Amino acid sequence: MENITRDHNDDSVEMVLCMIEAMHGSEGASLCSLAILCGRTRTETEQLLSELAEDIRAMGDNLQLIRYTNDESVFYKLVSKKA
Repeated sequence: MENITRDHNDDSVEMVLCMIEAMHGSEGASLCSLAILCGRTRTETEQLLSELAEDIRAMGDNLQLIRYTNDESVFYKLVSKKA
């Protein structure tokens, strides 16, 4: 995922990816936490995550970044693609 960080050339992208990767297999990272972490609004953070999801998909790895809701909260989770 180093290529994604270099492409976006933004320290907040690296922090977001590290947080999401650290939570791989868990509930994921909340949008609010990710927005606070990278110092952006929720809308800006969702746009960034949407771009990252496309980049991850384009890399062809066995991972995907998914968005889901739990009650009223939005979460992002890095999961392995099903074979």
